[in-house]
Amino acid sequence: MIVNLITNWTAKKGLMRDATLVAALLHAWGHATRAIQFTEVKQRADADLNVFLETVVPPCFAWAPRNWWIPNPEWASPESLTHLPAFELVWCKTREAHRLFGPLSEAARYVGFESEDRYDPTIERTHEVLHVAGNNILKGTESVVEAWAQNHGTLPPLTIVGDVLAPRAISGVTFLRDLPDEELRRLQNRCWIHLCPSEAEGWGHTIHEGLSVGARVIVTDAPPMSESRGAEPCLPARPFARRYLATLYQVRPGHIAEAVRDTRSRLEAGDGECDLTVRAMWEDARTAFRARLQEMLA
Repeated sequence: MIVNLITNWTAKKGLMRDATLVAALLHAWGHATRAIQFTEVKQRADADLNVFLETVVPPCFAWAPRNWWIPNPEWASPESLTHLPAFELVWCKTREAHRLFGPLSEAARYVGFESEDRYDPTIERTHEVLHVAGNNILKGTESVVEAWAQNHGTLPPLTIVGDVLAPRAISGVTFLRDLPDEELRRLQNRCWIHLCPSEAEGWGHTIHEGLSVGARVIVTDAPPMSESRGAEPCLPARPFARRYLATLYQVRPGHIAEAVRDTRSRLEAGDGECDLTVRAMWEDARTAFRARLQEMLA
């Protein structure tokens, strides 16, 4: 089978990561894929199946007899929703996405998703904290920074990876940007505490990559962040806005500081065996997703 994967391949963000993961699975199962940049659709590319990742490009519908859409609720614009009848399958990555799209389309199905396996058991663990923001404004980075600013060096060392905020001189905080992938992988395995107080997520690669390494992943206690098996949804959140179909949630700096202190205390008390359990839960979720996807393709 030939599959067109239509999305924003050039942005080097979550969409490209989504498409790369889907392409790798399809290749492993014997299918051919074609990467289509959604802004460059002048030349027809006939296929057996079109898969649109977030972006919806109506001129491409005729390229294949079947069209699937993998939407992210926080980016599902009213214009894109007008094209729901064109899709044989609306592939929902989270239960929350299925809750939102189910009333809008009979084609909505919970399929799930997966993230890259980042595990490296050779790297020594520390009780440091990692927050990966990238250039995503919905990661709750401002609250993370404020938590450390308010606590004057009493929290564990924190590394923030991304460029959504300008670096500030705060005790115990290191700002990094444009990090090589191998260095990021080293940080993901070294830092035992991953802090992910996201306002919203289409899937949450930073959350699931943290689970893949067996880290203690602290997340917002609201869907879809709280759906992640193995994560610790211990950050109370309040809804404060909407972005297209998604509700945005805000976490207070004080709750972040409290959760980090509690997690560090449990680790220092010897509660360090759970990392293998967390990773096993991540592996089980990935296996279940792949089974559902193979069933859909069949």
